[in-house]
Amino acid sequence: MRPRNRKLHSSQVLFVVISVVVVLAVLAASVTLLVHIDQKLRQGAEQQVMTFTEQAASNVSDRMGYVQDAIGAFTVENPDPERVRPMMEVFKERFGFSSVAFAGLDGVGLYSDGEPFSTDQLAVPETALSMEKATYSANYDVGDGQRGKLAQNPLYIDGELVGALYVEIPCSMFSMERSLDMFDGRGYFILFDADTQEIIVAPTEQTQVPITSDTLIYDFLYESQRTGESDDALFQNDRYAQEKNYIALLQRAVADERCDLFTGVIDGKESYVCVAPVHAGDWFVCNVIPVENVRAEGSAVMAAFQVVFALSISCLLIVLVVSYLFYRKRMQERGVEMKTRLYGALSESLDMAVNMYSPDDAIVTPIVAKASEIFGYPMSDIMGKSSVPDEIALSKEGRDLLDRIRSGAIESLEQGEFAFREPWSGRPSWVFYSVTPFEYEGKLQLLIVFRDVTDEKTLQVSMSDAMVAAETANKAKSDFLSNMSHEIRTPMNAIVGMAQIARKNLGDNEKLKESLDKIDLASDHLLTIINDVLDISKIESGKMILASEVFSLSDVIDRVAASMRGQCETRGQTMTVEWRNIDTDAFVGDQVRLRQMLLNLLVNASKYTPAGGHIRLKVSEKPSNVKKYTHVTFVVSDDGIGMSEEYLEHLFEPFVMEGRSSVQGTGLGMPIVKNIVTMLNGEIRVESELDKGTTFTVSIALPRATEDEKNLLVTDAPASKIPRTREALKPSDKDRLVGLKVLLAEDNELNAEIAKELLADAGLEVDWAENGEQACELFEDSEPRAYDVVLMDIQMPIMNGYEAARTIRSLEREDAATVPIIAMSANAFMEDVEESLRCGMNAHLSKPIDMAQVLATISEQVERARNGDSGGESA
Repeated sequence: MRPRNRKLHSSQVLFVVISVVVVLAVLAASVTLLVHIDQKLRQGAEQQVMTFTEQAASNVSDRMGYVQDAIGAFTVENPDPERVRPMMEVFKERFGFSSVAFAGLDGVGLYSDGEPFSTDQLAVPETALSMEKATYSANYDVGDGQRGKLAQNPLYIDGELVGALYVEIPCSMFSMERSLDMFDGRGYFILFDADTQEIIVAPTEQTQVPITSDTLIYDFLYESQRTGESDDALFQNDRYAQEKNYIALLQRAVADERCDLFTGVIDGKESYVCVAPVHAGDWFVCNVIPVENVRAEGSAVMAAFQVVFALSISCLLIVLVVSYLFYRKRMQERGVEMKTRLYGALSESLDMAVNMYSPDDAIVTPIVAKASEIFGYPMSDIMGKSSVPDEIALSKEGRDLLDRIRSGAIESLEQGEFAFREPWSGRPSWVFYSVTPFEYEGKLQLLIVFRDVTDEKTLQVSMSDAMVAAETANKAKSDFLSNMSHEIRTPMNAIVGMAQIARKNLGDNEKLKESLDKIDLASDHLLTIINDVLDISKIESGKMILASEVFSLSDVIDRVAASMRGQCETRGQTMTVEWRNIDTDAFVGDQVRLRQMLLNLLVNASKYTPAGGHIRLKVSEKPSNVKKYTHVTFVVSDDGIGMSEEYLEHLFEPFVMEGRSSVQGTGLGMPIVKNIVTMLNGEIRVESELDKGTTFTVSIALPRATEDEKNLLVTDAPASKIPRTREALKPSDKDRLVGLKVLLAEDNELNAEIAKELLADAGLEVDWAENGEQACELFEDSEPRAYDVVLMDIQMPIMNGYEAARTIRSLEREDAATVPIIAMSANAFMEDVEESLRCGMNAHLSKPIDMAQVLATISEQVERARNGDSGGESA
């Protein structure tokens, strides 16, 4: 029996030995595998941190580029700080700058919030004005422990320096702390200057080693090593030497301007310390991330391995083999689960789509499954369905990229951009891509990263469009000034030339009269140009304000017709006015601009219609879809020379004239008409045929006056824009002027001398006051009714014409309320006329003064005063 027992014992021993050998072999193989996996996990974690840090540095660089582009694209059209301030306010709010200021050549200006600014306040040397140089300063303290830079940019208008822009850029705008969420928010994002070692952007969370404005990056890392250690002797061992050495290696990587990663103890925890250059200056990004936060999943894997190993050793060989096979299968499942959880976490924390693609089997592995949010389709559809590129209007660059990915033709890192259209909105969009080839499980894999850069691209396009718009505006301004110069110089040339001819023919009355008549015509033409240019300027700058008053439409038409009939009769033309379906007469609006629009159309029709031609004005009404409004249509037609189709395309452009007629004009009448119609929310259409005539149709929706408003009906409103006519006084008017006494308030001595001479020639007696205050004193010291009329300039020193008129009207004497006061002023706009009438004046005459019109107005106003009528008007 003993041999049998020994044999059994030997077999048991053999079994045990074999089992032990097998277990040891399995254990050895498992340990080896565990070390390999741990190494791969560490490499993957390090690569993940480096990729993350490079992306953060790229984002900082992009932001810096956007800021520099925005500052470089800022332009001004007017050096007045008040005109520049609204642009600065929008500029500051849009980009989040600490402050934005503009200074003129004297170094004085305004901040965007309206506070005064001077270059003497700058914390750094001034360069933009003194050196005409755009610069970015070194970092400095901008308050509250924050750092910033000052950007200085000289500004030019037409190549001439007019001032400079000063922008304080807070370094905090380059912070990227939110991106650390992918590591559970643990770690530090630091931005530092490689040259000065200065920390520009400090972590937002509290660090164990305090960071102040003068803390240097390497000092911070060195002190962070010591945090949490109580035994100073610990820092004398090899571990301390290695930790100290990594800082030296970190400094070398920064000096070489490359991205690198090191491991050290920060705040008592083993951490990855990774740096990457920003590539837009001397700035570096430094991310400090605890290893345990990057390798959390790896730690779980290691623990699971240890449990399985303990069970494997206690099992039989067959059980061990089966358990090992089962374990391998289980680990594969856990790997898939881990990937799923990891990819899910990445999808929530990253604003980009990340996928792996195998060209060998066309399998897509989503890592950050956000392709649908960017393109509207998952990555599998983008790679597998041929219809998707057409449905999203993928650009040629994008199509070429997909072809190279499918064929596995990408052999190294590729980056770039391509365009497409969002399928749900049709909006043009742009994507930045990065494709990296690598080997995985014996197969070629491509790591594909897509990031939506539509907002950044739109900003670049908008800045480019702004530059084009600015260049277009500058060209338009230059063209306008050139055309205006030409138009003004033409009548000025006639005036100067005729004046020279008149001097040479002082003894020839007929030649002298002819020259003076031509000077009068050229003066009228020059005045028309000036008025039209001022109208165009006020309309296009938005400074022209429409009046809102009750008026009679029939009164407007009657006054327009009355103004035109004399001109048409002189030209041998027939003018007719026709009313159709007129049910409403009282409206609310700006009757002066309405009258100006109709007069410009009728004057234009008369100019280009030969003798014997016909001018027609048709007015009609129809109900509007808008309650309380009526559609009024004005049709102005003629049978004149007409316009070509080519010219009709440019009809409403300033200074554009067809040149087929010898009639003198400014080329501004039709642009003024177009702008007035636009301001009245109307529309204008034109039909014309060469040598057959032209028809303008204007449709405007006018609000009807209520019954209460009709009681305020104005039928004799100021008409400052009605063309002046040269009246010859009637004999009865001349007789009324003789002996009248005039109080003339005029601060310009030459103008006063001319007025006194011409008034005296008409038989009037004149007392001259050099300003408004003196005029009030002369009137107050005179006997009642000593003055028959007061001629009042507006712009005068000491006391202007408005104040003087109000003062005279407030005097406690009988004639203070009735004496006619007539404004004679270069202030010729509607609001100037209305202000004159509000101040108590009876009429408003615009300079340059036509003495025949002055005398006619004096005669009319004196007669009205004697009859108890003090109605106000203008010319």
